Amino acid sequence: LAESLPVSVLAPGVVLVVAAGALDADGAHALAERAGQLALHSDARGVLLDLGGLRAPDGATLAALWEVASSARMLGARVAVCGASPELKAAMESASLPDEGVLRAETLAAGFEALVREAGIALGGSSGWARWIRRVVEVTAGARKGR
Repeated sequence: LAESLPVSVLAPGVVLVVAAGALDADGAHALAERAGQLALHSDARGVLLDLGGLRAPDGATLAALWEVASSARMLGARVAVCGASPELKAAMESASLPDEGVLRAETLAAGFEALVREAGIALGGSSGWARWIRRVVEVTAGARKGR
């Protein structure tokens, strides 16, 4: 499962990591490794961790996913976590995950906006580029809700 989950450059300086399905701790760790490598090689200034499709993770899985945030911060990148359901938020709180410097957002679109703003990421100076990215994020979020 982890190998099929998206880890990609969403925009210059922004890496998107999607955690979805019934991911276990080993899969979450593999996903975090891929995310850290891409963040390093793409010189990311921000990492967006989308948890919207994650189903019933245990504490070990959440801790492994939090390696994404730790790796990003070690590289000097900002981190935004988005899409967490109320149940997932409660599980994250129970797992006592470190919250320092992690931005929280309800949706992928809001997470992207917060990350760009807080990390000072310029989207090529083109309002057309920014509108295109926002539209991709909106469509992605809409597709996830439709499933």
